[in-house]
Amino acid sequence: MVRRWVILALVAAGLLGSAITASAASSPASAPDFVRGDAPAAGVAMINKATNPTVGTILTDGSSRTVYLFLRDERNKSNCTGQCATIWPPLLTDAAPMAGDGVNQAKLGTIKRDDGSTQVTYNGWPLYNFSQDQVLGDAKGEGVAGVWFVVSPYGGPRQTNALLKVGSISRGSVITDTNGRTLYTFARDSKGTDTSACTGGCAETWPPVLSIGPARADAGVNGTLLGMIRREEGSTQVTYNGLPLYYFSGDTRPGDTAGLYTNWSAITVAGASITSDSPVVAAASTAAAGTTPATAPAALPRTGDEMASLFGALAAAGATLLAAGTWLRRSTN
Repeated sequence: MVRRWVILALVAAGLLGSAITASAASSPASAPDFVRGDAPAAGVAMINKATNPTVGTILTDGSSRTVYLFLRDERNKSNCTGQCATIWPPLLTDAAPMAGDGVNQAKLGTIKRDDGSTQVTYNGWPLYNFSQDQVLGDAKGEGVAGVWFVVSPYGGPRQTNALLKVGSISRGSVITDTNGRTLYTFARDSKGTDTSACTGGCAETWPPVLSIGPARADAGVNGTLLGMIRREEGSTQVTYNGLPLYYFSGDTRPGDTAGLYTNWSAITVAGASITSDSPVVAAASTAAAGTTPATAPAALPRTGDEMASLFGALAAAGATLLAAGTWLRRSTN
């Protein structure tokens, strides 16, 4: 009798372990946040979230100086060297950077610069200060040359009067940002609802296109289809044809379309969707056009489906345990 109940206990433990393992496999692991209250060692960069009265909620360094991104950079690669790096000093660190409150430690990284120094990145964007920011709270670098912008906690730019342009990808002409980066729409958003269904980790993988002030339409863009919504934390997101617009953090450079994935589309000037299943219309190959073929992101944003997997596995385990208990009672009698 005891032996049978021991077997039952082992079965229960195994099934529960399988359920948890299955759930873990369906959800990308996230790095633990920096322990609040700890202070970085000398030479170790720290990134904080701060509210600036001019440009809103942004990222700052450990000295509370505004940090910026450069739209002409590539993912995890700096294209600001020489005199550029004198005007826009790279944010350097001697060790792994640390995240303050409201900053995702998993999005922090580093790259090696040509001179051997180590530069901090956030969501793949190399980070910089601006030499003309003289007092804490300055954000004089915002919008300089239309390619330098403050960084939102989502890991994308906060642009003053964001400019939308028309760009070309292998599947046709699409709406892009001012530097030719592909912009995307989310199938779970609904037209005219003035809300975004992409929040939390989703918005870090697919940073919303944020604008300080009304967005602008370049030649070829239908300005009547431009709009704005206010996100729940107060920032304003650009919409096109009634749908919120997003970047994809996995795109390396302008023209990339790695964000064409399930539920995510590029958008044409007329407001139609271009998906990963849309036919290639450009004469040049994707590689020749300098774009990246659509591939599945390494880690998709969580949508709640992983909890359903866990509950389903637990329900199956419970049913099996109930059957095993019935069998034991019958065999005992």
